[in-house]
Order: sequence, then structure tokens, then C-alpha cells
Amino acid sequence: MDRPVPYACHGSDQRLPEALELWPQAWFCAVIDGAPELGTRHDRADEDRLIKDVPCRLRACPFAYQFFSRLLFTYSSGDDMHHFLSTETIDDLMHEAFTHVLNEGLCIVPTNGEAKELFGVLVELRSPRARVSRSQNRERVFSALGELLWYLSGSDDADQIGYYVSYYNEADVSVDGHVIGAYGPRLMRFDEINQVESVIQMLRKNPDSRNAVVQLFDHRDTKHAPCTLALQFVVRESKLVMMTSMRSNDLFWGLPHDLFAFTMIQEIIARSIGIDIGYYYHSV
Repeated sequence: MDRPVPYACHGSDQRLPEALELWPQAWFCAVIDGAPELGTRHDRADEDRLIKDVPCRLRACPFAYQFFSRLLFTYSSGDDMHHFLSTETIDDLMHEAFTHVLNEGLCIVPTNGEAKELFGVLVELRSPRARVSRSQNRERVFSALGELLWYLSGSDDADQIGYYVSYYNEADVSVDGHVIGAYGPRLMRFDEINQVESVIQMLRKNPDSRNAVVQLFDHRDTKHAPCTLALQFVVRESKLVMMTSMRSNDLFWGLPHDLFAFTMIQEIIARSIGIDIGYYYHSV
């Protein structure tokens, strides 16, 4: 534990982040000593995929590259995998999510009553077109489609969507027939800005942009903050990747609807800019 650790690279363009350089050297040694050897718990293809994501500038420093590769690999190999779920289809995803929430979730009592929760979960749907469940009834498909079209119409009319999703008919969800915090107006005319169209134009102009964000949360939201906070779109390797950030997500009703609607929006934007869709990410 007392050996020197070369935790800084040479050259101004190859230095580790300043905060990283301040971490105790002993901690670095402990992580490296305790990390599994690469390739011991996954096949080589998984290992290469994980290491590929290490920031390029760190590869110039052998120690930094080795450290971050092992740290990332250790995380992906550990017992906290219920905080990262990666599947091909929505049915696989729902099965894994229910299993982990029921077995690992914490009991909480939020506004709407008792619940079990896993917080800080990242979901990866590798085939976003596999958005329709084969295990749920047909009614769920029609309600999800109705909700998507309601979003895209820019409407907040409770009667219009209440026919498909009865939740919107509840007294504390709408006021004078208008749904509080409805996504449609915020998607299509938030402060008179069509955010979907703005994302399309931005990515057409600069496919590498990281500013293609749709904001659904408003700073004035207090009691009725929307469950969905933001949608981000990036073009990587000629495919449109999407990340959704959630404040809260009901696993039984909300998640299947959200995955359907948001991956459809992902595909609409991808087609609008002439590329295919990539992975879909959903953080809760």
C-alpha cells in the first residue's frame, strides 16, 4: 500500500481531472489491488465493450486507463446490477425490473401510499422497437397509443385522454378539464417553443450536439411535478440514442406506457433526420 502511484499524466492535454488527482494514493492502490483481473467474470466481447467507453484522453496514461477500465468492469460485475438493467425487449425488461424491485426494493410511503422503490436505476433497452409487450393485454397497447397521440397533439384535455387512460379522470390530476403538467403542451409549445421540432433542427445542423434536450419539468412545478423531467437525444455512430430522466416512475402502469411513447418519439425524430435508432436509456 505504500508504493508510489503515478496518478497524473504528462502534458496539459493528458492530465486527469483535477478532482481525481486529489484522491488519496492509498485509495487508488486499494481499488487496483481489490479489482478483479479483466476477463475473469465476463467474456472478452463484454470486456472490450466496457473498456471502449473509457474516455479517450485517459488512454494516453497507462495507469489511468487501467484504473478506469477495472473500476468500470468491477461495477458491471458486482452485486449492484439491479441498478443497471439491460435487455432486448420490454417484456424482458419488465420481468427483471419486477424481480429486482420486489426482492431488493425499499419500503417507502410517498404521496400516493405505500410502495417499494429502487432509486438511481438506469435501464438500457437495446431494441427500442421491441416496445410492445406480448404478455400484457391488448388494452394496454391501445391506451399507450392513445397517450402517445395525445402528447403529439399538444393537448392537455382530460376528457380526450381519459377515454384511453382512466387515471387522468381522477380529481387531483386535472383542474377544469385540463391535466396538470400534461406533457403535450410542454413538448409541442412550451413557452411557445415546439421542443420536438427544435431537437430535429439542432441535430440536422450538428449531429454531435449535446444540447438536444426536451425539458418537461418547470421550475414552477411544486405539488404536481411531472414524473418525466427531461428527454435528451444524441447521434452516436450514425444512430439516434435517447436518454429519459425520471423523477418517479410507476413500474406496473407508468413504465410500459413511457417506454412505448418515448421510444416512438425517438423513432419519429430519427426518421426526421434520416438515421436509424440506437439504444434507449431510462433513468429513475
